[in-house]
Amino acid sequence: MKRRVGSISKALRWEVFARDGECVLAKIEPDHVCKDIWNQEHAPNDFDRLTLEHVHREGRMMGRRAPSDARHLIALDGFANFSVPSKVQREAFRAYLEVVAP
Repeated sequence: MKRRVGSISKALRWEVFARDGECVLAKIEPDHVCKDIWNQEHAPNDFDRLTLEHVHREGRMMGRRAPSDARHLIALDGFANFSVPSKVQREAFRAYLEVVAP
């Protein structure tokens, strides 16, 4: 089966989950409650329910998805991902990636 351009392999998915250990918002916002895309609460480290968020390192790249590699991906709960993270959260994601994936 042919993979789509920019698709994320299982190996890459698990690499990012292993690096992050849990939803990145749970790490940076102490009161964050992780939820799946159906708004059901779950543990921050429930990898079966977490998603991956593409993060532009330089910011302001609307309309273009960041590359599908470990330097541009973070673990994020589905509800936060599909609700569209705020500008403040995106800046925090960039700062986090600078530390864990320089």
